[in-house]
Amino acid sequence: MKTEEFMKTCVGCVAALMLAAAAVSVPADAATSSPQALQLVHPGYLTFAVSYADPPQDFLKSGKPSGFDVDLAKALAARLDLKPRFVNFAFAGIFPALLAHKVDAAISGIGVTPEREKVYDYVPYIIGGQRMMAANSFPTTFKTDLGLCGYHVATVEGSVEYGDLTHWSAKCPDGKKIRISVYPSFAEDLEQLAKGSVQVIDIDWPVSAYFLQKFPGRFKAVSTIVSGLGPDTPPNREGILLRKDEVPLQTALSHALGDLQKSGEYTKLLHKWNLKSGDIRTYDKYLSNKAG
Repeated sequence: MKTEEFMKTCVGCVAALMLAAAAVSVPADAATSSPQALQLVHPGYLTFAVSYADPPQDFLKSGKPSGFDVDLAKALAARLDLKPRFVNFAFAGIFPALLAHKVDAAISGIGVTPEREKVYDYVPYIIGGQRMMAANSFPTTFKTDLGLCGYHVATVEGSVEYGDLTHWSAKCPDGKKIRISVYPSFAEDLEQLAKGSVQVIDIDWPVSAYFLQKFPGRFKAVSTIVSGLGPDTPPNREGILLRKDEVPLQTALSHALGDLQKSGEYTKLLHKWNLKSGDIRTYDKYLSNKAG
């Protein structure tokens, strides 16, 4: 594919992913209360903050919410006899929106980190981790973020990757710090890589798998799935983000997720979106293998 043709495709991809999708309108006859007396932003609806620039987890398809996270959110809401509602934000805007009670929860490939756990509660639902990508002609591979010293790297503002890159750049020799550029979405990171504006992008592994499938031969992975915390450390988990101490909602979502796992619906969604490696039920085993 010629560069000009690719850019048109990539820009179209970004436009579709970042299409402004404000809150789905709530019908006037919405239910007045949830079955479990949850304190919800819109009674009868479970309102999620998402960022439609995180395929295959959250994106727009023909103008409609799509992806693994979206499907899971719909299934969780159904288990709670609620209707799902999605509000689109730039990724960095998800966190203040949740604290401002504009939504009930957030689900958008959000990594569970010690810093975030001080402010938010979680319901972990998939194994996370990051992967580095570059142009197909790029000559180097990386085992950790520390290998990126001296390179120009793009990632998403407010992401786990940005925090990791900042941490490791401080450990690079003088004159060889990681040059970090941040953008609102992974799709825009890819656009910058396609233009040659950056050398490497550091993104969530499910997104990298999606991009590599979408643009075969144009890009390649230049790392395995890594944690960003250094060699032989496990990747993080991604979780449904909640405000602190909202125990009833956290409990309800945890039980609903357990029901989906027992019924097999969770497994079907993982297979549908090619995310089998992210099965959260294997995380403890993964930790044991690392420890061994």
